Amino acid sequence: METVEFRGNKGDLGRFARHALKQAAVMDQPSPFERRIRWDAADRVGFGSTVDLRSGIKLATAKLSWSDPWAFRTREAATPLKFMLGRGAGPRVTLSDTRTHALGGGVVQIRHSTRPVSTMLEFDADGAEFETVALEIDPGRLKELLGAPTLPGVLESLLANEAPWAMHEQPLTPALARISDEVLNVGANGVSRHLFLEARGLELLASLIDELVAASEAFSPLTAFDIERLERARRCLLERLASPPSLSALARSVGLNEFKLKAGFRTLFGDSVFGYLRKERMSHARRLLADGRLSVLEVAARVGYANPSKFAAAFRKQFGFPPSAVR
Repeated sequence: METVEFRGNKGDLGRFARHALKQAAVMDQPSPFERRIRWDAADRVGFGSTVDLRSGIKLATAKLSWSDPWAFRTREAATPLKFMLGRGAGPRVTLSDTRTHALGGGVVQIRHSTRPVSTMLEFDADGAEFETVALEIDPGRLKELLGAPTLPGVLESLLANEAPWAMHEQPLTPALARISDEVLNVGANGVSRHLFLEARGLELLASLIDELVAASEAFSPLTAFDIERLERARRCLLERLASPPSLSALARSVGLNEFKLKAGFRTLFGDSVFGYLRKERMSHARRLLADGRLSVLEVAARVGYANPSKFAAAFRKQFGFPPSAVR
């Protein structure tokens, strides 16, 4: 794997092109607030941009693809609050204290660092693609935008962490992915471009805050009402093993939002909704097979599998042996 050195400050796209990419790149600055870079070589293709919004948000985007593994070292400046939304096979990041984490994979990462941090980014997968949208904002400015004396609990806890570098992760929801796509594929140019990015940056930040608040509420202690509704959801799944409802339909049927359903189900039953469903399907299938009156194909259909090979794979994963061994 090729390894290159990169030491840069915020917005230093030129140095990234010269040291990390080691190839010609086209840079432009369409306005005093925005810097962009594009590169296209045999093994690496992509673009990146940074824009300083009037709201106080620094918005950065990147989209990369590569054919050969590569890596580079960087020293990131202290960042009080940074939101990173990544999709695709992103790099593995190793901090100077040997802690590691991965970017991408449909995850939102929220970072807080109180001093510069040295990192190694390793792009391992051959022929991979990665895209990310990142927001940086001062916590005090975020409070001003929200008109609130405090931030959501997750952010307050992160900012209170005395470690030099701390991070919180949660899934990238479809709503956040949609706004990210609009930022990554912005079609506006000319005088409207900065206004468009300002609007999308604020929309993305607002959606992130809403997601944090909803997640925080979902992880609050379960009430007697919550437990009764979760039990109702569990019974619904058991009664409909062959044709279970979608997550949204199940949530509506028992009177919970999806966040509360997912988080509460894991808390109460020790597994995700569909993890629990899969295990119950396989347990029921094993009982039917042991009874001996139905074929493997018939049992697969009874527990909702139209494809016997998928049923066999799920069964083997659950028990360590194929359905045909249960006789």
